Amino acid sequence: MEGKATQLFLQLTPRSMAMDGPEAKTSIRLTSKATNATLFEKSLEGECRLLSFSQATTAYVIGVTSTMGTWRGVVAVLYLDERAASGAHLRDAKGPGEKFFALSAVASVDGDMIAFVSQTRSPATTGGFRLQLLDVARDRLRDLGAPPAPPPLDPELQSECKAGRARGWADPNVGGMYEDMDANIITFADGKLRASYGADTCKARAKKRTVKEWSLTP
Repeated sequence: MEGKATQLFLQLTPRSMAMDGPEAKTSIRLTSKATNATLFEKSLEGECRLLSFSQATTAYVIGVTSTMGTWRGVVAVLYLDERAASGAHLRDAKGPGEKFFALSAVASVDGDMIAFVSQTRSPATTGGFRLQLLDVARDRLRDLGAPPAPPPLDPELQSECKAGRARGWADPNVGGMYEDMDANIITFADGKLRASYGADTCKARAKKRTVKEWSLTP
């Protein structure tokens, strides 16, 4: 992913398949666009994913993925300012809190806002997922309400669900893994976050939709 003056690279070393083998590690490297010089480098325990680059804060937003029971999702959010060479550093986002757990994320075009399907209570529960909005500049997580349903299952997994059955987040029949939201379900436009709802099933999105919207600056 590219920032204004830098590029950020993540290199994953997968978790060992051995019973007592080492966990996954992610190498983070920030380089200058102008010179290709390395400005910041660090190895982190766990699997990381780039969520956005915030234009307002010139910071990369990184999600740390981990396993919680039979679920696997984002358990922490980190910020890395692209001006790391001038003294900034990798830091924890405070807004999500220590009990944060997310199964999907959608960032605004400018990267300043990230919508999560997440929860902040422990222990996390199947019915506890909410649509939550992270304002990166303010480092504030705001609860909006019930999230849209997860995407329909891939064709090879649809044998696991009965026709017409709704699918919830962390559905015990198919597992609770982090997944990307399908197009046009959560969007950002005109200073608002919009979420699309319908009588969705595990095999298809409903054609009839209801759209709810929230201002990004309440």
